[in-house]
Amino acid sequence: DGRLLGQGPLPQLGMELGKFDSASDSSDSEDESEFSSLVKVTRSAAGAEETLELDFDASTYGGLTLAMILCGDHRFRTMQGIGPTAMQCAFMMGLHGVTVAAQFLLVYWTFIAGLEYDIDPYREAAKDAAVIRDYMARNVSLKSNSTDAGVLKFCQADSTHGSSHIAVLSIWGTRMVMELSDVCWRFVSIYSLFVPQRRGVLVDWSKEPAQVKYLPPSMKCLLIILMPVPQFIICTALSWTGAKLLILAKSMSGLVLKALTLQYIIGLDELVYSAFSSVRFKHLASNVKYHLVVQQPSQAWKMWGVNSIKLLALIAYMCFVWVVFAQLRQLRDLCKDYFLVFPEDNEKHNTPRWLFGKIPDWALQ
Repeated sequence: DGRLLGQGPLPQLGMELGKFDSASDSSDSEDESEFSSLVKVTRSAAGAEETLELDFDASTYGGLTLAMILCGDHRFRTMQGIGPTAMQCAFMMGLHGVTVAAQFLLVYWTFIAGLEYDIDPYREAAKDAAVIRDYMARNVSLKSNSTDAGVLKFCQADSTHGSSHIAVLSIWGTRMVMELSDVCWRFVSIYSLFVPQRRGVLVDWSKEPAQVKYLPPSMKCLLIILMPVPQFIICTALSWTGAKLLILAKSMSGLVLKALTLQYIIGLDELVYSAFSSVRFKHLASNVKYHLVVQQPSQAWKMWGVNSIKLLALIAYMCFVWVVFAQLRQLRDLCKDYFLVFPEDNEKHNTPRWLFGKIPDWALQ
C-alpha cells in the first residue's frame, strides 16, 4: 500500500510513460504563478497547453471512477490482488447504483409533493387573479360571494413574504449551476485522458501523488455513461422540480424546509460515499489525481469568462422561472394588495408585502 500511495518510488511503468514524462519535462515552461501547483503551462508544436492535476471528488461518482480505473490498472492489480480490487470496484458500483436510484426516487416523490396544491399554478391562477381585480375595482369583499370563497381561502393560506420565493430560488439556482459545472468537469476529466499505448498502464505510480494519465476508449464510454450522464439528468430534473416545489410553498417555514430537502437530495452521493467508503480507500483517493493535458484558454476566459457563463446560466434559470410562474406570482401580489384594502379578511392579520415581512408587536417588547 505504501508504495502505491506514493510513499516510495516505483520503476517506470514502460517506455510510453518515460517518453511522455521526458517530453513534458523538456518542454518550455512559462513564468510560474501562485497557481503553479495546480496548473503548469507548457509549449508544444500545436501551441500552448495546460497540464491540470484534478482531485477525485469525495462522492460515489468519483469513488466509482477511481475504483474502475484501479481495477483496469495492471500495476495496482498485481500489488493488491485481483480479488480485492474487483470486490472494491463491485462495492463502489453497488453504492453508486443505490445512490443514483435513490436520487431519482426522491426527485419523483418531490415532484409529486409539489403537485399537491389547491389550484393549477398556470390557468387557474390567472382566473383567480382576474376575480380579485374585479372585486377590488368594485370595492367589494370576497366574503360577500360564497362562489369565490376558494380564492379568498388561497390568499389566506399563503403567508410567504414578498420576493421570498425568488430569493430562495436564486440560491437553489446557484447550487444547480455548481452541479452543472461539476458535470462538465467530470466529462472533461474522463474524455481528456490519453489512450494507453500499453495495455493495463493507466496510472503513473512513480509520481507523488499518483497520476491517472491513460484510459482506453471503451472504459471512457462506460464511465461517461455511468457518471456525467445520470448526474446531468438528475441535475436537470431537480432544476425543474426544485423550482416548482419552491415556488408553490405557502409558508416561510415550508419554503425553507423544502430548500433543505432539495439540498439533501443533491448531496446524497457525497453522504453515501462518506458513510460507507473505507478509510483506506478514501486515503488512496486523496493520493491519486487526474493528469490532463488540454489546450490553454485565453487569460480573459480564465479570469472572468467562465464565471460570466455561470452567471448567465443562473440569470437564464431565474428568467425561466419568472416567466413560467408569472400568473402565480401576480396572484400572490394581488392577494397582498387585497388584504391592504380589506384587512379584516386576513385571518393571520399579517400582510408581508416585502421580503422581511411584518415584525409582530410582541417581538419588539
